[in-house]
Amino acid sequence: MLMINNLSGFGASGSSAIPLTSTFLQATSDSTDQTTYTFSSVNIGAADATRRVVVAFHWSVQNAARTAVSLSIAGVASDLHVQTTTGPTSAQQDCGVLLFSSLVPTGTSGNIVVTMSGAMGRATIYTYRQIGGTGTSAFATMTDNVISGTTLTGTLNIPTDGTLYAAATSQILSGNTTTWTGITEEYDAPHAEAAGILQSGGHTSSLTVETGRTVSSVTNGTSARGSLVAMSWA
Repeated sequence: MLMINNLSGFGASGSSAIPLTSTFLQATSDSTDQTTYTFSSVNIGAADATRRVVVAFHWSVQNAARTAVSLSIAGVASDLHVQTTTGPTSAQQDCGVLLFSSLVPTGTSGNIVVTMSGAMGRATIYTYRQIGGTGTSAFATMTDNVISGTTLTGTLNIPTDGTLYAAATSQILSGNTTTWTGITEEYDAPHAEAAGILQSGGHTSSLTVETGRTVSSVTNGTSARGSLVAMSWA
């Protein structure tokens, strides 16, 4: 199902003349049942006055809807940019994903804390170090939480010299990989404690201005449910 949510990029701008670059750092997983997940001493890369730490948070739980309540990175309160969930059902997992970030100019590691509206069965964060650019908020976002066959898809606008992030959580009945359109995939793996939950995502930088860039994730087998989020940044 195609979902479009182009918040046509009018994220606030600063005066930085440093070109925007973004580097994928690592994954950190927790298989316990928690309402608040504290991922301790997470690597956030080298310090920089313009460093923004961007996090994709993937989660799943049986028959319960969840939303983010509070988020922080290295003690700095985070901005929630976009989130979506498949919604509860007794027969299948509720699969959710969100993107958030904080401007963290100092330090090389810190706790990343995510508090949700209720307990969940497992969660994983995927962390990026973003430097430079002019944006102080997402330029545009999109979501899709109704899988069509094996596909989640949508479109969003891209700014000059933009970076695009995307992430998807899927409950898969067969298959174990994801193919992406619109970004460079950087991770694609079942959760360590839940083989039926597939987490995938990545980013692409140095993009030119584009209206309605397609972002899609396609699993190679049968998918029961799934959620996709994406955001662009100037």
